[in-house]
Amino acid sequence: MRNQEEGKEVLVAPEIKNAMQNTKSSHAEMMSYNSKMIGADVQVVRTKNGTTWRGKVEKVVDEEYFEISKFDNPLETEIVSMYDIRSLSYDTI
Repeated sequence: MRNQEEGKEVLVAPEIKNAMQNTKSSHAEMMSYNSKMIGADVQVVRTKNGTTWRGKVEKVVDEEYFEISKFDNPLETEIVSMYDIRSLSYDTI
């Protein structure tokens, strides 16, 4: 595999090529898995400032972040890390 870098041809080792392809497929798998969250009702727990609120997952931004609309104002959305999201269960309702 050849890679163009600043006008120079760089030869890429087969091990690196395989790692790059695995990274692409794992990214696609993660995005596919995360897309299952779309439409889910969740609780957002902001660990930095200690706030919590409930919302709905609207879309997947990337491997870690989701766009979530707020229950009390569905037109207001925030980008939230998966680490700040909790599923709504009977304990949290």
